Amino acid sequence: SNTYPVTSSKRIPDSSGIPLVGSGPVVQKGYRDLPETIEESSEAPVQKGNRERFKKDTDRQSNKDTETGSESKPARVQKGNRDQFIIDTGIEITDLNNTLKNTMKQQQAAPAAVEGSFSRLIEEGFDKKTATRLSTTYPPLQVIQQCEWLALRNPTRNRLGLLRKSIEENWPQPEADDRERLGGVFAAHFYAAWAGNDDTPAAAVVLSDVEAGERFVKELLRHYPHEDKVHRMGRSFGEFVRDRENANPGMPRSLKLALTRHGDAFVVDFKLKVRSAAKKAGERARRQHYDRFRGDYLDYLRDREIHLRDENPLLYSNFEQDELRQRAFLANSPYCQTPEFIEQMLAGFDSDKEHTKRFYEYYKALDGSILDFWGWDREFNPNSMGQEVVNA
Repeated sequence: SNTYPVTSSKRIPDSSGIPLVGSGPVVQKGYRDLPETIEESSEAPVQKGNRERFKKDTDRQSNKDTETGSESKPARVQKGNRDQFIIDTGIEITDLNNTLKNTMKQQQAAPAAVEGSFSRLIEEGFDKKTATRLSTTYPPLQVIQQCEWLALRNPTRNRLGLLRKSIEENWPQPEADDRERLGGVFAAHFYAAWAGNDDTPAAAVVLSDVEAGERFVKELLRHYPHEDKVHRMGRSFGEFVRDRENANPGMPRSLKLALTRHGDAFVVDFKLKVRSAAKKAGERARRQHYDRFRGDYLDYLRDREIHLRDENPLLYSNFEQDELRQRAFLANSPYCQTPEFIEQMLAGFDSDKEHTKRFYEYYKALDGSILDFWGWDREFNPNSMGQEVVNA
Protein backbone atom coordinates (compact mmCIF):
# COMPACT_ATOMS: atom_id res chain seq x y z
CA SER A 1 0.00 0.00 0.00
CA ASN A 2 1.02 3.65 -0.50
CA THR A 3 2.42 5.38 2.61
CA TYR A 4 3.76 8.94 3.25
CA PRO A 5 6.44 10.14 5.66
CA VAL A 6 5.29 12.41 8.49
CA THR A 7 7.82 15.13 7.67
CA SER A 8 7.05 15.48 4.00
CA SER A 9 4.08 16.68 1.95
CA LYS A 10 5.24 14.93 -1.22
CA ARG A 11 4.09 11.52 -2.16
CA ILE A 12 7.08 9.15 -2.21
CA PRO A 13 6.28 5.65 -3.35
CA ASP A 14 7.85 2.73 -1.63
CA SER A 15 9.37 1.49 -4.82
CA SER A 16 11.47 4.64 -5.26
CA GLY A 17 14.28 3.15 -3.28
CA ILE A 18 14.82 6.30 -1.22
CA PRO A 19 15.16 5.50 2.47
CA LEU A 20 12.56 7.04 4.91
CA VAL A 21 13.67 9.80 7.25
CA GLY A 22 13.39 8.51 10.71
CA SER A 23 11.73 5.38 11.85
CA GLY A 24 8.51 6.79 13.34
CA PRO A 25 5.09 5.54 12.56
CA VAL A 26 3.60 6.15 9.23
CA VAL A 27 0.36 8.01 8.61
CA GLN A 28 -2.20 6.59 6.33
CA LYS A 29 -3.54 8.68 3.47
CA GLY A 30 -6.65 9.80 5.29
CA TYR A 31 -4.62 11.22 8.24
CA ARG A 32 -2.01 13.26 6.39
CA ASP A 33 -3.36 16.66 7.57
CA LEU A 34 -3.57 15.71 11.28
CA PRO A 35 -0.82 16.88 13.69
CA GLU A 36 2.14 14.77 14.48
CA THR A 37 0.99 14.17 18.02
CA ILE A 38 -1.86 11.94 16.94
CA GLU A 39 -0.87 8.40 17.53
CA GLU A 40 -1.60 5.52 15.35
CA SER A 41 -5.27 4.58 15.44
CA SER A 42 -7.13 1.57 14.31
CA GLU A 43 -10.17 3.67 13.29
CA ALA A 44 -11.04 4.16 9.64
CA PRO A 45 -9.53 7.25 7.93
CA VAL A 46 -11.66 10.37 7.30
CA GLN A 47 -12.66 10.86 3.73
CA LYS A 48 -11.78 14.15 2.00
CA GLY A 49 -15.40 15.37 1.65
CA ASN A 50 -16.14 14.62 5.28
CA ARG A 51 -12.92 16.36 6.29
CA GLU A 52 -13.97 19.70 4.70
CA ARG A 53 -17.45 19.55 6.26
CA PHE A 54 -15.95 18.75 9.64
CA LYS A 55 -13.72 21.81 9.37
CA LYS A 56 -16.68 24.12 8.63
CA ASP A 57 -18.75 22.70 11.49
CA THR A 58 -15.85 23.09 13.86
CA ASP A 59 -15.35 26.79 12.89
CA ARG A 60 -19.06 27.50 13.37
CA GLN A 61 -19.11 25.91 16.81
CA SER A 62 -15.99 27.83 17.76
CA ASN A 63 -17.67 31.13 16.86
CA LYS A 64 -20.73 30.22 18.94
CA ASP A 65 -18.60 29.35 21.91
CA THR A 66 -16.78 32.69 21.81
CA GLU A 67 -20.00 34.77 21.74
CA THR A 68 -20.29 34.61 25.54
CA GLY A 69 -16.61 35.19 26.15
CA SER A 70 -14.92 38.32 27.50
CA GLU A 71 -13.81 39.36 24.01
CA SER A 72 -17.32 39.29 22.49
CA LYS A 73 -18.99 42.50 21.20
CA PRO A 74 -22.72 43.42 21.37
CA ALA A 75 -24.68 42.63 18.26
CA ARG A 76 -25.51 45.58 16.05
CA VAL A 77 -29.14 46.67 15.83
CA GLN A 78 -30.40 46.33 12.29
CA LYS A 79 -31.36 49.67 10.74
CA GLY A 80 -34.93 48.62 10.22
CA ASN A 81 -35.31 47.56 13.83
CA ARG A 82 -33.71 50.79 15.05
CA ASP A 83 -36.07 52.93 12.98
CA GLN A 84 -39.06 50.95 14.24
CA PHE A 85 -37.91 51.55 17.84
CA ILE A 86 -37.73 55.32 17.23
CA ILE A 87 -41.25 55.30 15.76
CA ASP A 88 -42.68 53.33 18.67
CA THR A 89 -41.02 55.28 21.50
CA GLY A 90 -40.56 58.73 19.96
CA ILE A 91 -36.96 58.99 21.13
CA GLU A 92 -33.60 57.67 20.14
CA ILE A 93 -31.44 55.67 22.44
CA THR A 94 -28.93 58.53 22.79
CA ASP A 95 -31.71 61.00 23.68
CA LEU A 96 -33.07 58.59 26.25
CA ASN A 97 -29.65 58.30 27.85
CA ASN A 98 -29.28 62.10 27.97
CA THR A 99 -32.74 62.49 29.49
CA LEU A 100 -31.92 59.99 32.20
CA LYS A 101 -28.69 61.84 32.98
CA ASN A 102 -30.51 65.22 33.22
CA THR A 103 -33.20 63.74 35.43
CA MET A 104 -30.57 62.38 37.78
CA LYS A 105 -28.92 65.81 37.95
CA GLN A 106 -32.26 67.48 38.73
CA GLN A 107 -32.98 64.92 41.40
CA GLN A 108 -29.61 65.63 42.92
CA ALA A 109 -30.16 69.45 42.81
CA ALA A 110 -33.76 69.40 44.09
CA PRO A 111 -32.95 68.70 47.75
CA ALA A 112 -30.56 71.66 47.83
CA ALA A 113 -33.20 73.99 46.34
CA VAL A 114 -35.85 72.76 48.75
CA GLU A 115 -33.43 73.23 51.64
CA GLY A 116 -32.79 76.82 50.44
CA SER A 117 -36.50 77.66 50.31
CA PHE A 118 -36.99 76.02 53.73
CA SER A 119 -34.22 78.15 55.24
CA ARG A 120 -35.69 81.31 53.73
CA LEU A 121 -39.12 80.55 55.19
CA ILE A 122 -37.54 80.01 58.62
CA GLU A 123 -35.81 83.40 58.28
CA GLU A 124 -39.15 85.02 57.47
CA GLY A 125 -40.57 83.67 60.75
CA PHE A 126 -42.45 80.46 59.90
CA ASP A 127 -42.27 77.49 62.25
CA LYS A 128 -40.53 74.33 61.02
CA LYS A 129 -43.77 72.46 60.33
CA THR A 130 -45.22 75.21 58.10
CA ALA A 131 -41.87 75.87 56.42
CA THR A 132 -41.50 72.16 55.62
CA ARG A 133 -44.97 71.95 54.13
CA LEU A 134 -44.55 75.05 51.95
CA SER A 135 -41.02 74.22 50.78
CA THR A 136 -41.91 70.64 49.81
CA THR A 137 -45.29 71.44 48.26
CA TYR A 138 -44.44 74.45 46.07
CA PRO A 139 -41.52 75.08 43.67
CA PRO A 140 -38.48 76.59 45.40
CA LEU A 141 -38.31 79.48 42.91
CA GLN A 142 -41.94 80.37 43.62
CA VAL A 143 -41.27 80.40 47.36
CA ILE A 144 -38.16 82.58 47.05
CA GLN A 145 -39.87 85.06 44.69
CA GLN A 146 -42.83 85.56 47.01
CA CYS A 147 -40.44 86.16 49.90
CA GLU A 148 -38.58 88.77 47.84
CA TRP A 149 -41.83 90.51 46.80
CA LEU A 150 -43.26 90.62 50.32
CA ALA A 151 -41.65 93.98 51.07
CA LEU A 152 -43.32 95.49 48.00
CA ARG A 153 -46.72 94.55 49.40
CA ASN A 154 -46.14 96.65 52.56
CA PRO A 155 -47.74 94.20 55.01
CA THR A 156 -48.78 95.67 58.34
CA ARG A 157 -51.12 93.07 59.81
CA ASN A 158 -50.59 89.28 59.71
CA ARG A 159 -47.42 89.47 57.68
CA LEU A 160 -46.83 85.71 57.62
CA GLY A 161 -50.44 85.05 56.65
CA LEU A 162 -50.03 87.35 53.65
CA LEU A 163 -46.80 85.60 52.62
CA ARG A 164 -48.32 82.13 53.01
CA LYS A 165 -51.33 83.08 50.88
CA SER A 166 -49.13 84.62 48.18
CA ILE A 167 -47.07 81.40 47.99
CA GLU A 168 -50.10 79.12 47.86
CA GLU A 169 -51.85 81.21 45.19
CA ASN A 170 -48.64 82.24 43.37
CA TRP A 171 -49.50 85.96 43.28
CA PRO A 172 -47.92 88.00 40.43
CA GLN A 173 -45.15 90.45 41.11
CA PRO A 174 -46.46 93.83 42.34
CA GLU A 175 -46.37 96.39 39.50
CA ALA A 176 -44.99 99.15 41.71
CA ASP A 177 -44.55 100.15 45.31
CA ASP A 178 -48.06 100.20 46.78
CA ARG A 179 -47.34 103.55 48.42
CA GLU A 180 -46.72 105.06 44.97
CA ARG A 181 -49.99 103.82 43.48
CA LEU A 182 -52.97 106.18 43.61
CA GLY A 183 -54.82 103.83 45.91
CA GLY A 184 -51.78 103.64 48.19
CA VAL A 185 -51.45 107.44 48.30
CA PHE A 186 -55.14 107.80 49.10
CA ALA A 187 -55.05 105.11 51.83
CA ALA A 188 -51.87 106.43 53.48
CA HIS A 189 -53.21 109.99 53.77
CA PHE A 190 -56.62 108.70 54.87
CA TYR A 191 -55.08 106.95 57.87
CA ALA A 192 -52.85 109.95 58.62
CA ALA A 193 -55.79 112.38 58.64
CA TRP A 194 -57.93 110.07 60.77
CA ALA A 195 -55.11 109.90 63.32
CA GLY A 196 -54.62 113.68 63.25
CA ASN A 197 -51.20 113.48 61.56
CA ASP A 198 -50.82 116.59 59.39
CA ASP A 199 -47.31 115.58 58.34
CA THR A 200 -46.07 112.83 56.02
CA PRO A 201 -47.96 109.55 56.61
CA ALA A 202 -45.91 107.14 58.71
CA ALA A 203 -47.99 103.96 58.60
CA ALA A 204 -47.68 101.43 55.78
CA VAL A 205 -50.71 100.32 53.83
CA VAL A 206 -51.76 96.78 52.92
CA LEU A 207 -52.61 95.58 49.45
CA SER A 208 -56.33 95.24 50.18
CA ASP A 209 -56.49 98.92 51.21
CA VAL A 210 -54.62 99.93 48.06
CA GLU A 211 -57.03 98.06 45.82
CA ALA A 212 -60.10 99.44 47.62
CA GLY A 213 -58.62 102.93 47.52
CA GLU A 214 -57.96 102.76 43.79
CA ARG A 215 -61.57 101.86 43.02
CA PHE A 216 -62.80 104.78 45.15
CA VAL A 217 -60.25 107.21 43.69
CA LYS A 218 -61.39 106.27 40.19
CA GLU A 219 -64.91 107.45 41.08
CA LEU A 220 -63.62 110.71 42.61
CA LEU A 221 -61.47 111.46 39.57
CA ARG A 222 -64.58 111.36 37.39
CA HIS A 223 -65.77 114.51 39.15
CA TYR A 224 -62.40 116.11 39.76
CA PRO A 225 -59.77 114.81 37.27
CA HIS A 226 -56.61 115.87 39.09
CA GLU A 227 -54.37 112.96 40.07
CA ASP A 228 -51.96 115.34 41.78
CA LYS A 229 -54.70 116.03 44.36
CA VAL A 230 -55.28 112.40 45.38
CA HIS A 231 -53.42 112.94 48.65
CA ARG A 232 -55.87 115.77 49.49
CA MET A 233 -58.79 113.48 48.63
CA GLY A 234 -57.45 110.89 51.06
CA ARG A 235 -57.05 113.45 53.83
CA SER A 236 -60.52 114.87 53.17
CA PHE A 237 -62.05 111.42 53.47
CA GLY A 238 -60.06 110.71 56.66
CA GLU A 239 -61.32 113.95 58.24
CA PHE A 240 -64.85 113.20 57.00
CA VAL A 241 -64.87 109.76 58.65
CA ARG A 242 -63.22 111.02 61.83
CA ASP A 243 -65.88 113.71 62.32
CA ARG A 244 -68.70 111.19 61.85
CA GLU A 245 -67.18 108.55 64.09
CA ASN A 246 -66.47 110.79 67.07
CA ALA A 247 -69.32 109.16 68.93
CA ASN A 248 -68.01 105.70 68.04
CA PRO A 249 -64.41 105.56 69.29
CA GLY A 250 -64.40 101.75 69.16
CA MET A 251 -64.76 101.59 65.39
CA PRO A 252 -61.72 99.86 63.83
CA ARG A 253 -59.62 102.14 61.68
CA SER A 254 -60.13 100.34 58.41
CA LEU A 255 -60.34 101.99 54.99
CA LYS A 256 -62.56 99.24 53.60
CA LEU A 257 -64.99 99.53 56.52
CA ALA A 258 -64.98 103.33 56.27
CA LEU A 259 -65.78 103.14 52.54
CA THR A 260 -68.70 100.83 53.28
CA ARG A 261 -70.12 103.13 55.97
CA HIS A 262 -69.33 106.58 54.58
CA GLY A 263 -68.19 106.24 50.96
CA ASP A 264 -71.44 107.30 49.26
CA ALA A 265 -72.04 110.21 51.65
CA PHE A 266 -68.53 111.47 51.00
CA VAL A 267 -69.04 111.30 47.22
CA VAL A 268 -72.19 113.46 47.51
CA ASP A 269 -70.38 115.98 49.69
CA PHE A 270 -67.34 115.83 47.43
CA LYS A 271 -69.34 116.70 44.31
CA LEU A 272 -70.98 119.66 46.06
CA LYS A 273 -67.60 120.97 47.13
CA VAL A 274 -66.19 120.49 43.65
CA ARG A 275 -69.02 122.50 42.08
CA SER A 276 -68.71 125.21 44.72
CA ALA A 277 -64.95 125.38 44.28
CA ALA A 278 -65.32 125.54 40.50
CA LYS A 279 -67.79 128.42 40.83
CA LYS A 280 -65.50 130.35 43.15
CA ALA A 281 -62.55 129.69 40.89
CA GLY A 282 -64.54 130.97 37.91
CA GLU A 283 -65.55 134.12 39.72
CA ARG A 284 -62.00 134.74 40.83
CA ALA A 285 -60.75 134.25 37.29
CA ARG A 286 -63.39 136.64 35.95
CA ARG A 287 -62.36 139.35 38.39
CA GLN A 288 -58.72 138.92 37.50
CA HIS A 289 -59.50 139.03 33.79
CA TYR A 290 -61.67 142.11 34.18
CA ASP A 291 -59.00 143.95 36.15
CA ARG A 292 -56.45 143.08 33.50
CA PHE A 293 -58.45 144.35 30.50
CA ARG A 294 -60.64 147.04 32.08
CA GLY A 295 -58.49 149.81 30.62
CA ASP A 296 -58.87 148.37 27.12
CA TYR A 297 -62.62 148.23 27.57
CA LEU A 298 -62.78 151.89 28.68
CA ASP A 299 -60.92 152.82 25.52
CA TYR A 300 -63.60 151.01 23.57
CA LEU A 301 -66.36 153.01 25.37
CA ARG A 302 -64.61 156.33 24.69
CA ASP A 303 -64.39 155.45 21.01
CA ARG A 304 -68.10 154.60 21.01
CA GLU A 305 -68.95 157.92 22.72
CA ILE A 306 -67.11 159.89 20.03
CA HIS A 307 -68.74 157.82 17.30
CA LEU A 308 -72.29 158.27 18.72
CA ARG A 309 -71.78 161.99 19.33
CA ASP A 310 -70.85 162.48 15.68
CA GLU A 311 -73.46 160.05 14.39
CA ASN A 312 -76.42 161.27 16.50
CA PRO A 313 -75.74 164.74 17.98
CA LEU A 314 -79.30 165.13 19.27
CA LEU A 315 -79.13 161.98 21.30
CA TYR A 316 -75.78 162.91 22.68
CA SER A 317 -77.09 166.36 23.58
CA ASN A 318 -79.81 164.71 25.65
CA PHE A 319 -77.09 162.73 27.45
CA GLU A 320 -75.21 165.93 28.25
CA GLN A 321 -78.37 167.56 29.65
CA ASP A 322 -78.90 164.56 31.89
CA GLU A 323 -75.34 164.84 33.12
CA LEU A 324 -75.88 168.51 34.10
CA ARG A 325 -79.03 167.67 36.05
CA GLN A 326 -77.29 164.94 38.04
CA ARG A 327 -74.36 167.20 38.86
CA ALA A 328 -76.66 170.02 40.03
CA PHE A 329 -78.50 167.60 42.28
CA LEU A 330 -75.25 166.53 43.97
CA ALA A 331 -74.11 170.12 44.42
CA ASN A 332 -77.37 171.07 46.16
CA SER A 333 -78.06 167.78 47.86
CA PRO A 334 -79.47 168.07 51.37
CA TYR A 335 -77.53 164.94 52.30
CA CYS A 336 -74.16 166.69 51.90
CA GLN A 337 -73.57 168.41 55.25
CA THR A 338 -70.19 170.05 54.58
CA PRO A 339 -68.67 171.81 51.57
CA GLU A 340 -65.72 169.44 51.70
CA PHE A 341 -67.96 166.43 51.32
CA ILE A 342 -69.81 168.11 48.40
CA GLU A 343 -66.50 168.84 46.71
CA GLN A 344 -65.43 165.23 47.14
CA MET A 345 -68.67 163.96 45.65
CA LEU A 346 -68.41 166.29 42.63
CA ALA A 347 -64.77 165.23 42.02
CA GLY A 348 -65.84 161.62 41.79
CA PHE A 349 -68.76 162.53 39.52
CA ASP A 350 -66.51 164.42 37.10
CA SER A 351 -63.92 161.60 36.84
CA ASP A 352 -63.45 159.99 33.46
CA LYS A 353 -64.20 156.54 34.80
CA GLU A 354 -67.61 157.57 36.24
CA HIS A 355 -68.47 159.62 33.14
CA THR A 356 -67.76 156.65 30.83
CA LYS A 357 -69.77 154.38 33.07
CA ARG A 358 -72.82 156.74 32.94
CA PHE A 359 -72.45 156.99 29.17
CA TYR A 360 -72.59 153.19 28.84
CA GLU A 361 -75.65 152.92 31.08
CA TYR A 362 -77.49 155.77 29.29
CA TYR A 363 -76.95 154.44 25.76
CA LYS A 364 -77.44 150.79 26.71
CA ALA A 365 -80.89 151.66 27.99
CA LEU A 366 -81.76 153.20 24.59
CA ASP A 367 -80.28 150.55 22.25
CA GLY A 368 -78.01 147.53 22.42
CA SER A 369 -75.26 148.84 20.17
CA ILE A 370 -72.80 149.25 23.05
CA LEU A 371 -71.34 146.00 24.40
CA ASP A 372 -70.68 145.24 28.02
CA PHE A 373 -67.22 144.10 29.11
CA TRP A 374 -67.78 140.37 28.44
CA GLY A 375 -69.45 141.07 25.09
CA TRP A 376 -66.49 143.22 24.10
CA ASP A 377 -64.13 140.51 25.41
CA ARG A 378 -65.72 137.88 23.16
CA GLU A 379 -65.99 140.14 20.09
CA PHE A 380 -62.85 142.28 20.13
CA ASN A 381 -60.39 141.10 22.77
CA PRO A 382 -57.67 138.91 21.15
CA ASN A 383 -56.96 137.51 24.66
CA SER A 384 -60.54 136.60 25.41
CA MET A 385 -61.22 134.54 28.48
CA GLY A 386 -63.52 132.16 26.66
CA GLN A 387 -67.20 131.48 26.75
CA GLU A 388 -66.82 128.40 28.97
CA VAL A 389 -65.24 130.32 31.84
CA VAL A 390 -67.69 133.19 31.43
CA ASN A 391 -70.64 130.82 31.80
CA ALA A 392 -69.05 129.29 34.88
